[in-house]
Amino acid sequence: MARHKDKEHLKELEMAKKRDHKIMITDEAIRKVPRIKYKNIPENEYDTIQELARNVLRISKNENNSNEVAITYEMNSMKHIQNGEDYIGVAVLHNHPSLSDFSLSDVQFLLRYESIKMMIVVTNLGSISYLVKSEKPPKWIAAYFSRLY
Repeated sequence: MARHKDKEHLKELEMAKKRDHKIMITDEAIRKVPRIKYKNIPENEYDTIQELARNVLRISKNENNSNEVAITYEMNSMKHIQNGEDYIGVAVLHNHPSLSDFSLSDVQFLLRYESIKMMIVVTNLGSISYLVKSEKPPKWIAAYFSRLY
């Protein structure tokens, strides 16, 4: 058992060296998408987001040759913790076939659209990275990214 996991880990490290190459999605990668405890997101959303991340990989694998796919999720049940107000926020989930984390375009997209509250990247190996937008990002960030468009 431990030997199998060691081989899997070595295989993942080899693939990680190829970050500029597309990695094909496997059923194992879909199964191993983790359940994340997201900051500022209610716990009742965790399972839904995990399943959506798996769906991104399934759709990419089965319908798009393991290339990038994006889906959106409207988080109706979320409560804005700081103000105690209900709000509807949108989460964008997408995969990165080359195993990279966030691109500059991802961050720009998150900051540009007010309704986007969360950006999740799922690598084709099933790892997750995410950003949650605060209610008001610092002015210098918004100004910097608005100039890039």
